[in-house]
Amino acid sequence: MPKRKYDDKYLDYGFTFLEGRDEQLPQCVICHKTLSNDSMKPHQLKKHLSNVHPEFVGKERQFFELKLDESVDVANLSQLIVFVRYVHDQSIEEDLLFCRPLETTTQAADVMQLVDAFFEEEGLDWGKLVHACTDGAPAMLGARSGFAKLLKQKNPKVVTLHCIIHRSAIKDDDTTAQRSA
Repeated sequence: MPKRKYDDKYLDYGFTFLEGRDEQLPQCVICHKTLSNDSMKPHQLKKHLSNVHPEFVGKERQFFELKLDESVDVANLSQLIVFVRYVHDQSIEEDLLFCRPLETTTQAADVMQLVDAFFEEEGLDWGKLVHACTDGAPAMLGARSGFAKLLKQKNPKVVTLHCIIHRSAIKDDDTTAQRSA
């Protein structure tokens, strides 16, 4: 059976693709669900969009995802680094959105205040944010007062994820600790 190929028009249905071993697999840019190659048909992709993400049906492709991390610079100051993924000219782009110092603490409220101020300055719409990816620190993903909780107050439909790179680093640390024990 011939393998289906991705068409840039599939972004209209909210899909990009991942390269499999010998095939392309459609991946939803909103929920990151990866479908089988057999699903790479306009009616299947439209069905996913209308059933799983009805709020995006008929809307322009003006949605984006944030990736946030806090890091300490050489002067021992905490910096918030935020990247953005978005659709531009039929492709998905990723750029540094901003890097600003966290001048008080690295608690969720301070992170939200910094991000909210940037959104306000640049006229960004919280309703177009579909994902936020962070490390797994309680300040970021805490269920009661973490950044993810505060973010859902701005946009209840946003999906927050624990970054896979951070998960891998935690696993690597655990493996190293087990080996040395």
